[in-house]
Amino acid sequence: GPLTVKTFYRLVQSAPGSCDNANTNVIRIAVNSLPVPTITGNNNLCVNSGYYNYSTETGMINYSWTISPGGTLISGGGTATIQVSWTIAGAQFVTVNYTNQQGCSAATPVNFPVTVNSLPGPAGPISGTPLVCQGTDGIGYSVATVANADAYVWTLPAGATISGGQNTNQITVSYSSSSQSGNMTVAGNNICGDGTASPDYPVTVITSPLPPVIAQQGDSLVSNTPSGNQ
Repeated sequence: GPLTVKTFYRLVQSAPGSCDNANTNVIRIAVNSLPVPTITGNNNLCVNSGYYNYSTETGMINYSWTISPGGTLISGGGTATIQVSWTIAGAQFVTVNYTNQQGCSAATPVNFPVTVNSLPGPAGPISGTPLVCQGTDGIGYSVATVANADAYVWTLPAGATISGGQNTNQITVSYSSSSQSGNMTVAGNNICGDGTASPDYPVTVITSPLPPVIAQQGDSLVSNTPSGNQ
């Protein structure tokens, strides 16, 4: 329970020219400290992602909850637990106050900050090298910063891997000796998921040229080089 402070008052009865009355009265007054409400619940979530419970101490009376304009009270008003739907992204809050068994309320309601996240914005076009050779590394690609993105999810052509800048908006790519031509995309990501991906960025992978081989065919020499030199 709340801390109780006992204060004593001594009432002295006296008359002019007389001594204090030996039968003094002592009044004992209990002064209760104010309650300090607490709130528990999810404080980092996604917009329009369902109903969330927020709770405070039970066994009190006159529960008074306040929800910031980005949320809607679904149920539980006047009780120790409420249910809220968050419909607007941004910095939101829940507050509560109540009266305890000693008839005391907090001087001010407790404030519980809530961060309501939205999906990342759409990713813009990718910049980089569209024509590469198999077996090359350190090829750079980038995309402009995506709103509300905490990370970046890249998709690459077959046989290509990220060699630097994983989960960022600026990466380097390694093309293996078996890599193939294909499209590259990127999307912003946060706890709510992936935003709209970038437009496809076509990458053409050139196979390594065959080493020259000279073979004897009868009295002629045949080469597989493009010029066909003998």
